[in-house]
Amino acid sequence: METLYPNRLSNSQIRMLHILPSASSESPLSCELRQYEVDDVPAYEALSYRWGDSNERREITCNGARHFVTASLRDALIRLRLTDEVRIVWADALCIAQSDDEEKSTQVRRMGLIYHRAKRVAVWLGHVEAEHSSKVKRVFESLRCVSGDPEDATSDWYITDEAAAFGDSPPWHALQLFFENSWFRRIWCIQEIRLSRDSVYYWGVEEYSKYVAVRLADWEIIGHPGAVAPISYIPSSTYAWRMNNRMWPDKCHLLQVLHNYRSWEATDRRDKVYGILGLPELGEESSIVPVHYEKSAAEVYYDVAVAIIKWTGDLAILAHVRHEVNYDDHSGYESWIPQWDQWFPPFRKMRGGLSAASRAYGVYKFAAPREHATQLCCRQLMVSGSIYGTVLSKSCSVGTLSNALTYVTPGDGDQTDDHPINFLIGYWREKVSPEAPVGNVLSPAMKSMARTLTTGVVFDWGLYHEASEKDRVKYLQSFLDYIKLIYAHCEHKAEHRSAEFDISRFGDGWKSYEYFAKSYSSGCAFFLTKNGSLGVGPACLRKDDIIVVIEGAHTPFALRRRGENYLLLGEVYMDEIMNGELIEEMEKEIRTAQQFCLI
Repeated sequence: METLYPNRLSNSQIRMLHILPSASSESPLSCELRQYEVDDVPAYEALSYRWGDSNERREITCNGARHFVTASLRDALIRLRLTDEVRIVWADALCIAQSDDEEKSTQVRRMGLIYHRAKRVAVWLGHVEAEHSSKVKRVFESLRCVSGDPEDATSDWYITDEAAAFGDSPPWHALQLFFENSWFRRIWCIQEIRLSRDSVYYWGVEEYSKYVAVRLADWEIIGHPGAVAPISYIPSSTYAWRMNNRMWPDKCHLLQVLHNYRSWEATDRRDKVYGILGLPELGEESSIVPVHYEKSAAEVYYDVAVAIIKWTGDLAILAHVRHEVNYDDHSGYESWIPQWDQWFPPFRKMRGGLSAASRAYGVYKFAAPREHATQLCCRQLMVSGSIYGTVLSKSCSVGTLSNALTYVTPGDGDQTDDHPINFLIGYWREKVSPEAPVGNVLSPAMKSMARTLTTGVVFDWGLYHEASEKDRVKYLQSFLDYIKLIYAHCEHKAEHRSAEFDISRFGDGWKSYEYFAKSYSSGCAFFLTKNGSLGVGPACLRKDDIIVVIEGAHTPFALRRRGENYLLLGEVYMDEIMNGELIEEMEKEIRTAQQFCLI
């Protein structure tokens, strides 16, 4: 063991850091690590902070000896240091012997209790100019409760007196700096703040109450009356807002939490799992995944997948699998196991990711796996299902919200057949209609295409079969307007390659559909099967991949043959099998199920 840690902590022990007082903030930091029995710990505060650059080290004195910690931790401890008395805190980087995997595993399992039992959680956001921290404090103190209990962190807030709140200059840059702080995206900080009985935020010279982040984020995201912030920093504030979200009732809260916080960051890949196990809504599910830092990240993710499959009794977890666009093997990990440290835009409402209790499954008929239909062996997953079709062709990957389907400012490669827009117009001409849509009458093929591009979702997150007739009419009309626009633009490009296209003559009716199509297809690819069906699937799809319905899964999937085995590529949307047609055929023994070994 290191000199600072002469003894490994037992299961009933914990360390606390005593920060020695100093009258000057400039004096070197001195502290003491003391060991306690868990039931005899004095009142303490728990530190929540971002670790920062591990190469940027600063010297402190601990237990009378020189020790080096990250600059971020040293700065946090100095900020917490009092002038006339010892301050007792728990700080993970010092209170746990980080190089001892056995001790680390034991203490990490206890972290939920550590933060919950602390008299207060102290959040250190780092240094910032006083001008910015004071602006944020002024705005926060100007918020007034619109609805709900003022003591509830999720109440609604707005500003009544903008002049008093903003002073001589708008606070948007200061708020942007605040919400772009990486603390809000650190996976550990979610449970650290959610489990706290009380908390305080330190940013530069300012000190804020426990509600500062969630109330400011709520004010901006919900868009209450008052000044409207520039859209540029709204995405950053959503991290702060979502940190305080509570989970809805679900069959597997662990899977829901892993999904919801997948885009949060962790230095150690294993902490994408371990960092959320203390969340209170997990209940007994927090114990189904053992904490073992002796294991690799790949082994931890395998443990998670196996535990969730056993807990749920189904294969809902498969819908969380995401691969890079050029994926073609399972090097380093199995294709069917979600890699929680990799984040890709999800099929937002197609939406295979949580559980059968979630409305995410929409119209897709779920069939629980028959006994022995799903088997785990040697890190392979044997599943039962049926092949629906084989991929004939696919588009290139659909872009992000900023450049996905809008074809009014095409790039250099926009004339290729696999460009998403050209791919769709080619399908329209061959399978739907040889001409541009005329009038407002929609054939079944048109309606199917409309649902496919938005993966079955109508506006405002509703599924097509759940939408009112009024919403369906509005949705389908916007789809027709969108097809008219891109059809006309394709023809214009064919005749006048460099001439400007006048989009204004098409009005605004197409914009709603285009937005939702971009949202739900982003990061995916359109594809055609050999039987002429249109679908949306993972960007890594290739010709001759197969589309399969799997017993126990909540969406169809794309697989790729590897000898006698298969790679799982990801979930797909195909309108004609999203109502459980293949499941019913297997139940009636019209269609024969077969085994697929996923590697």
